[in-house]
Amino acid sequence: MMLPQLTSSLILLLISSPNWNVQSKNVPVDWSTLIVGGVEAEKGEFPFMVGIRKASHHCGGSIINSEWIVSAAHCLTGDESVYTVVAGDHINNEFEGTEQNRTVTRIVIHPDYDLLTHESDIALVKISPPFVFNANVRPISLAPNGFIPPSREVVVGWGRLAEGGNYANVLMKVEVPFVSDEDCKTAYGADRITESMTCAGEEGKDACQADSGGPLLCKVRNRQILCGVVSWGTGCARPDKPGIYAKVSYFESWISSVLK
Repeated sequence: MMLPQLTSSLILLLISSPNWNVQSKNVPVDWSTLIVGGVEAEKGEFPFMVGIRKASHHCGGSIINSEWIVSAAHCLTGDESVYTVVAGDHINNEFEGTEQNRTVTRIVIHPDYDLLTHESDIALVKISPPFVFNANVRPISLAPNGFIPPSREVVVGWGRLAEGGNYANVLMKVEVPFVSDEDCKTAYGADRITESMTCAGEEGKDACQADSGGPLLCKVRNRQILCGVVSWGTGCARPDKPGIYAKVSYFESWISSVLK
């Protein structure tokens, strides 16, 4: 969707919402990514998954230790007081008894984050009180610097089930193919895909609205590793338009420095 002219106030309104992403160059407006073409996850299958709420579901995130989660910077441009974090959830609008609700005490957005280009679209969120780890609430390991992703990955979230469609009531998952930097640059333009980004998805399978901030998962030796954070893309599951993710391995040193 293209809007030829946008007022500064409208631009601010759009980029403050997790449902829209404003791109550079002619200011096209793209839907941010959701789960399309997937299936319902099993309860407890992704115990590191959290929902970030602003009254209702807003974005996803991943637990990295008992006090911190990682999400997308564009999800967290407001004051700490407007957000809550829910771990151990599966059915989004129903109390199941496994949830842990936490307040947000600190938000650290990457210093290089750019609203228009999506550069460094990653943030860390400190919660209180600490999570109590159990079968439904656990942390995930981060992809190390230099990590080479496998050919197939998994993205998880409560986002829309189709572009412009309904939101999921239960946690969804979809397996997506890794897309090389070369192919991703061909799809979006070499100047829009940077070293801090990684790409995954294919026609009919993608993340979508309200999946932003959630995990892109890689399996290594039968163990799940967080290799990406849902960031942006053109539409949902369109041909030759893969989803774009913040590359977790690229930010390993920054994450470690914040957590010290």
